[in-house]
Amino acid sequence: MKKILLLTLLFSICLAGQSQSYRKSKFLYAAAAETTPYSLGFVIGQITKSQLTKSDFTNENNDLALDLFFEKPINYRFSLLLDARLIGDFYGESFASKYNLQNSYDLNASIKYLLIDHQIAKLYVASGLGILNRSTHIQNSIVDTNSTNQANVVIPIGIYLTKPLIKRIDLSFFYRNYWTFTDDIDGLVMNGNMDQYQFIGLGLSYNFGTKDYRYKKQNKCPGQN
Repeated sequence: MKKILLLTLLFSICLAGQSQSYRKSKFLYAAAAETTPYSLGFVIGQITKSQLTKSDFTNENNDLALDLFFEKPINYRFSLLLDARLIGDFYGESFASKYNLQNSYDLNASIKYLLIDHQIAKLYVASGLGILNRSTHIQNSIVDTNSTNQANVVIPIGIYLTKPLIKRIDLSFFYRNYWTFTDDIDGLVMNGNMDQYQFIGLGLSYNFGTKDYRYKKQNKCPGQN
């Protein structure tokens, strides 16, 4: 009877070892669909005129903006970033005219690249293509008019500094500049300067899945730490 119990115990230990080895091999070589990583998060910050280029803006009031994003790693360095910047209207003055860009939001698809990988923080850059939707209210001594919704193609270029807080949650500093290819974002076409705007904020993201391409192949599986 004791021999049977001993053999049963040894057999159970062998099965457990094989199972653990299988889980490791799935992480290193081929992950099941449910373990594929992705991140969901948000950024809260200010949207305002760009500080990188000349503009027709003479006075700009900052407005609160919210960005929701989805990120899917492609490999160790690259990931796909989809995001929607909501609320955050533009309003201010250009010479004698007051303007207000209402119903302002943009949808963007970008490729994000891991530039510096450090245990304290990671630095990313990203660029892609997006669409800005807005309507414009212009008011001065002569006219007081509203435009209907307009859509413009934009190119967002961003910098992200990300620091892990706990196992699955990251804190990020976010800066993005948008090129608009049009001069009438503020309702005025002057000087031939293409209008640009920027978004600066802080955000949190939650990482799903157990297989993370952010870990180099020679590192341990995050679940084994």
